[in-house]
Amino acid sequence: MGLTLVFAVGVFHSYAGEIFNPKPAPAFKAKTLKGSDLDIRKLKGHLILLEFWRRECSDCMLTMEKLVQLRKDIPEEQLTMIGINCDEDKTVPINFLRRKPANWPQIHAGSQETDLTHLYEVEDLPAFCVIDPDGNLIYRAERGNVDDLVEILAPRLPNVSEHGTE
Repeated sequence: MGLTLVFAVGVFHSYAGEIFNPKPAPAFKAKTLKGSDLDIRKLKGHLILLEFWRRECSDCMLTMEKLVQLRKDIPEEQLTMIGINCDEDKTVPINFLRRKPANWPQIHAGSQETDLTHLYEVEDLPAFCVIDPDGNLIYRAERGNVDDLVEILAPRLPNVSEHGTE
């Protein structure tokens, strides 16, 4: 079952996050939970979604389920997704992702040289940051919801319309 995007016409909508005038996104290098190197600067030219989450956050778990569906509907070539786990213990996300795989790179924030939550000013979870293909941060939401996120992404994705994925 595909993700359906429904937008109300003529109704004022307030996003839960901040829409920015483009400003350079903080650069970072990290190791994924699978041991691969990830350099955000090498992803210039891609639309990027950073998803900050924690295992014991019930809203994060609901969001993760919706993002799994989003990943099925929007291919990697159109949207690069990166999960950033904020649990203190690195084994928590590793064990969780064995049972509930997410098919996008996952980083453990606490295992990096740079504190990614501070770098992106994340204080509450789940949180999203969207980086445009020019490397600019254009959206950030704490306690974000996937519906608002999809509204931000839809105009930037060729296969997503107001009524759903095509």
